[in-house]
Amino acid sequence: MDIKKVFLDLGTHNCEGLTHFKNKLNIDKSWEVHAFEPNPRLDMKCLNNLDLNIDLHKVGVWTEAGTFEFKMFGKDGLSQGGYIAPIGTPAYGDFHSDTTVNCINLLEFLDQFDNDEVYIKMDIEWAEFAIIEALLNKGWKQNIKQIWIEWHGQHITEYIDKANDLKTRIRQVSNTEVFNWI
Repeated sequence: MDIKKVFLDLGTHNCEGLTHFKNKLNIDKSWEVHAFEPNPRLDMKCLNNLDLNIDLHKVGVWTEAGTFEFKMFGKDGLSQGGYIAPIGTPAYGDFHSDTTVNCINLLEFLDQFDNDEVYIKMDIEWAEFAIIEALLNKGWKQNIKQIWIEWHGQHITEYIDKANDLKTRIRQVSNTEVFNWI
């Protein structure tokens, strides 16, 4: 039986990560690809240029399903991403606006891939800390082969230490290769 390969692009933005990993991992149409981007201002036309079978989810990822406040930054809310309100209010100098978005429970979403190889790019503007912690507490999925995480707050000692602790914990309980994204 062939093992299916799955790529999750959490925080797709303008397809920067998905474009990079298409080449790095040799992602082709045999892969199941899920792109998550809750920012309603992004048109996501970039997905059309990748020649992949991509399921676009215009929702955020979080530790629970629900509706949350989404704060957008950058000119017209289109650059630098945004974050969902449960994580707090990191200071960005160019706040644009906020809106309400739906979020899925990422832990539950991952359950459908228990028999597949999973690769994840996570650029979710501070939510990575809560989600990784929740994944570890639930029992790390051993089928997650590689994960790239953009750790936010890497100029603040508290967040540097927290990221290092979470990376260590992942490595202690799994064979998942953990990489810093950007």
